[in-house]
Amino acid sequence: MSDLYQPIDLVEENEPPFGAFAPNALQSAIIAFAKIPPFYRGSFRRPIANLVRRSGSHQCIDVRSNGSAFRVRKGANLIEDSLLIYPGYNRREIDFLVSGTPEGGTFIDLGANIGLYT
Repeated sequence: MSDLYQPIDLVEENEPPFGAFAPNALQSAIIAFAKIPPFYRGSFRRPIANLVRRSGSHQCIDVRSNGSAFRVRKGANLIEDSLLIYPGYNRREIDFLVSGTPEGGTFIDLGANIGLYT
């Protein structure tokens, strides 16, 4: 079975707050490079995301994307790869959902893969 489908614990007891696993300098440089087209698309996405993950000492990386905070795990999926290296991922969909949510409101994405819209 591929490690993409192995269950992982998403939240550990006493897990540090968001930002504790911010990208280090090398990871930040790779992420900045990956924002240059075509590196965040297609067959480049997975290898570059894996390079970012391998360039750090933690099992996860805290990133902000589309106004939300995400803790991206090692060995994760293609959606998390996109969140890691392409902040514009699903931008139009997120903007649409945000425009229909009242200020201070909450949007719940039932059946979410990783809660991208949540």
